[in-house]
Amino acid sequence: MYVFLFVLVLGAIFWMTRDSGNDTPSFEAVKVERGQVYNDVSVTGHVEPTTRMTLAFSTGGRLEHLAIEEGTQVEKNTRIAVLDTGTSEYAVQEAEARLAGEQAKLKELLAPLRYEEKALKDESVIQAERALTQTQETSRAVLERAFVYADDAIHEKADELFEMKKSTSPELGVAFTYGTTKYYLKADEATKLELTEKRKEIETLLMNMKTRASDTTVPVDEALLATSRDLLYIEDFLTTLAKVINDYAASDTYDQTVYETFQTSITGARTAVSTVRGEVLTSHTALLSAEASLSLALRDLELSEAGVSDETISVQEAMVATALAGLNKTTKQLGDSVLNAPRAGVVSKVFFESGEMVTPYEPIAELITEGTFEVEAYIPEADIARVKLGDSCTITFDAFERGDVFNAEVVRIALSETIRDGVPTYKTTLRLTDAELEDVQIRPGMTADIEIRTDMRKDVLFVPIRSVLRKGSQSYVRVFSDGIFTEKNIEIGLRGSEGTVEVTSGLEEGEEIVLYVEEA
Repeated sequence: MYVFLFVLVLGAIFWMTRDSGNDTPSFEAVKVERGQVYNDVSVTGHVEPTTRMTLAFSTGGRLEHLAIEEGTQVEKNTRIAVLDTGTSEYAVQEAEARLAGEQAKLKELLAPLRYEEKALKDESVIQAERALTQTQETSRAVLERAFVYADDAIHEKADELFEMKKSTSPELGVAFTYGTTKYYLKADEATKLELTEKRKEIETLLMNMKTRASDTTVPVDEALLATSRDLLYIEDFLTTLAKVINDYAASDTYDQTVYETFQTSITGARTAVSTVRGEVLTSHTALLSAEASLSLALRDLELSEAGVSDETISVQEAMVATALAGLNKTTKQLGDSVLNAPRAGVVSKVFFESGEMVTPYEPIAELITEGTFEVEAYIPEADIARVKLGDSCTITFDAFERGDVFNAEVVRIALSETIRDGVPTYKTTLRLTDAELEDVQIRPGMTADIEIRTDMRKDVLFVPIRSVLRKGSQSYVRVFSDGIFTEKNIEIGLRGSEGTVEVTSGLEEGEEIVLYVEEA
């Protein structure tokens, strides 16, 4: 570069000597040049990819297929790996079916009621009314049968063991004759009193049961419940009466035979009452079901004629939205089971094999992008103050010819130091800017020799740095004139990397100054 021309201008350098009798020392002189002065920082670095990506699944599972290996070159969206998707596929199908069902319900709600549908709903009401009427008739028959069974159990069976049974005050303890022998039913006073009082009450219950069975103005469901309660009371009465007979200790075989006959009669009566009470309860359940069916049919008809409310439509729309969200979620989960390359590059590392289990966000492979590289260098503290963002650089690589020079610029400078070999350094990142880099086989890790142009002055005066002397803070140069050396004060600017320094005042272009004086 022509900043070094002052070296070549040694033709202007001469040795000035005096006659053999003169004691002026020999010296070397140069002329003040005009040109450029620049300052560079030289450092060594290495290549790093602009983007180094770690590829991982956002969900876990068994690694079903691994489509790459280390060194594989991939394009954007190239398949990297696949997890076992069986469960996810089933979940998507289920979510699709659920969404279709909810959409069908919404469509049905929004559709106007057709004539055929109206006819079907009318028919449903008719059928429900018919079923209720039939159930009510059946229930009336059950009420009649319940009265018959209860009346027989009391008047034909139990009353054989009571005196004055046709009166309003029947009393337990009747003397009865079997053949030619008279027998007396025995019981303790408390039990006798209990059974006597219950028998009086039962006569009233039987009258009420008869009325309910024949009076159609009494609601059937109320009649069934009341009759069920009355039958339970009668059943309890017969149970106590049977115990009195069972507890009797016969005096002889014939006596025992007589009591066993009454025991069988009362037990049979109690069983008959219990059975018919079960029929009453069953009828009541059937009646409630028939009434509910009719109510539902009428409500359905009413709603269909009135149309669907806005609230109902809103609820169903929410159900559709929920089903859609569920489908989107399961679809995403299925998509998360497939790992694709986010951009083109080279697979630098692979951490798993097919068949292994992986956890969410566990690295599967590492991808580095091609064509975009950065160079990292660690600049010592002595030089870092001169380096700033945007500084231009030239780079050569050991892997290429020395004449292959690449351009770059400083894009990042670390704020904190990194100690290297005991010296504070600052990590500095340079980005290659040459357009033709795609055709260059630059690889991560390559060694780079870097020249960072930290400052440059063009069209300025400069002299060799070693020609400048100092007294205190004042810079000066020496000139030779009329056989003597004189000092000339100057102001200097940028110190160049090639041994030159900018002169801002005090000299003129072409002026000759002393570079070196040979001491005697």
